[in-house]
Amino acid sequence: PLRVGVIYSIAPYMLPQVIPALHKHAPAMPLYLKEDFTANLIPALKAGELDVIVIALPFAEAGLVAQAVYEEPFRVVVPAQHPWSHRAAVEADELDGQNIRYMVASGAGVAVMPSTAADPLVDKEPMVKVLPFQGKQPSRTVGLVWRVTFPRPKAIDAVRAALLSCQLPGATAIR
Repeated sequence: PLRVGVIYSIAPYMLPQVIPALHKHAPAMPLYLKEDFTANLIPALKAGELDVIVIALPFAEAGLVAQAVYEEPFRVVVPAQHPWSHRAAVEADELDGQNIRYMVASGAGVAVMPSTAADPLVDKEPMVKVLPFQGKQPSRTVGLVWRVTFPRPKAIDAVRAALLSCQLPGATAIR
């Protein structure tokens, strides 16, 4: 089996698409999946308990290889009744810590979420409004990390190909 670790903020949004895609790319390769925090996945990878992990980059450490797979912007998610709900976008500086504290304290909470989590809410959740950031979009790069000594490079290639074949909401493939 291929033992794959995925961080919590990626797994529920990526795995439902990537598992079937991976079975198409490598139908004979069974999967073992583990969701966890980056801080726990990295030691498990180094110890050989996992073969590859999917985490937010940048990441660099001796003996491990990191390869970017996609970039995803962050979105602002507000309640449908929030004063911002009719806006086209939000300036990043409007979300400084003090504003968020006041908004949450007043019951007008705001969340910043990656597009893979936020964009599906547009059609599924009428209680919230998903807004982009104005101007340059804050984003994260998601990638694969594996041991330099991992003896099955074709398995890594299959995971990468499966990820690239998925239509993750808002994400842009890095080829």
